[in-house]
Amino acid sequence: MLEAAKGHWLYPALLLEIGTGLRRGELLGLEWRNVDFSDNSIKITQSYVKTRAGDIMQEPKTKSSIRIVNVPASIISLLKDYKKSSQSNYVFSQKTNDKP
Repeated sequence: MLEAAKGHWLYPALLLEIGTGLRRGELLGLEWRNVDFSDNSIKITQSYVKTRAGDIMQEPKTKSSIRIVNVPASIISLLKDYKKSSQSNYVFSQKTNDKP
């Protein structure tokens, strides 16, 4: 699956998802301020949730869901390169706006 996704703009998201086991909402709610490039980790502090009233960011449901996740160095390296072309506060945002 990863080999087939290489070169696709969603490849970094897929790789981070597989490499860390993050939930979809955690992945979409991830902001660059929560990525620690020097420590190879990310801090999960919020989650993106689709509701009938609209899309929102919320704290994870449990205290234990707020956590620091270690990220393989190869994925951190890829994220560093990916950040260079990012104009958003979110690690993974839509191409047409700043929404996750």
